[in-house]
Amino acid sequence: MKWFIVIVLLIMISGCTNEKNYTKKEIIKDNKYGGIGSKIVLNGISYTVEKVESYNEIGENSVSKKASGIFYLVYFKIENNGEHNYIFSPIINMRDSNDRKYSPDLKASFYLSNLIQWDKAVAPGDSHSGVIVFDVPKNEDFEMEIYDYWDNVERIYITIPDTYVTFKDVSENVLKSRENNPLLEARIN
Repeated sequence: MKWFIVIVLLIMISGCTNEKNYTKKEIIKDNKYGGIGSKIVLNGISYTVEKVESYNEIGENSVSKKASGIFYLVYFKIENNGEHNYIFSPIINMRDSNDRKYSPDLKASFYLSNLIQWDKAVAPGDSHSGVIVFDVPKNEDFEMEIYDYWDNVERIYITIPDTYVTFKDVSENVLKSRENNPLLEARIN
């Protein structure tokens, strides 16, 4: 009988916790939704996808890369409307209609110079912008998912329909670099 009481007390104590378990309804309620061009504010930081371009090949000078699917260049801007510095280091993914996730192409810095700078401190009242590159399948509608790794409950979802994406076969910088170089024009690089 004494062991029975001890076990019951342990079960009751283990059930007491200060952690909040979020229900699916609460999580959905806290998420923010928008589209290209809309400014979405979460925790004092506003996020905007200004435009999206897609390319089969990207690059600058003589260095270029072809996509395995298609490159989405997302022109992204944040503004710190809060009272404290914000370190720009969120988790950002593209999600397709089958809920497959695509991470930013971290090798894109070899091919482009206008990428957004990660881990940058953004002071109150300041903004930060640049391009985020994704290699994604062609002819899909996507949703960009944004959240801070330390607070992954609230998320931002930005709808990016395929029809709103400006398509170009090759970036202008790749074309310019090939104009005066016969080897690059022949795509020998």
